[in-house]
Amino acid sequence: MRLTLKSVNDPLPEFAINAPLEKGGGYRILARRLPGAHNRTMKVIADLCVVPIGVGVSVSKEVAICERILAAAGLRTHLHAYGTNIEGDWDRVFAAVKQCHEALHTAGVPRISTSMRFGTRIDRDQTMEDKVRSVEDKLIS
Repeated sequence: MRLTLKSVNDPLPEFAINAPLEKGGGYRILARRLPGAHNRTMKVIADLCVVPIGVGVSVSKEVAICERILAAAGLRTHLHAYGTNIEGDWDRVFAAVKQCHEALHTAGVPRISTSMRFGTRIDRDQTMEDKVRSVEDKLIS
């Protein structure tokens, strides 16, 4: 089945997941907005690992710059040995990650390699602590 949309603002049918492009082949990923999604923000829990390259062996100064940015953004964080867990609104989390890159480049870091893992859920609210507690409860039972 071929799906044709006249504009990117056309409403997506219930079944639209991938839509063939009209010219040139390939597929465009389409996402249908969830009912009521315009009335709520999407929460995310992320694991961020920022690796400044070209600054020497120690990167604690650069990590501290990013930690300050995440705190100033009002995000909940948990610093660990190889990165930082972050909890908050999707847009605020990713805006803060961008600010980390901008601040590090301004501080003279020539290259940055960043890895992120992140998850969202819409069935219920869940915090970083909830996720850890769930595993810990299973370890003692």
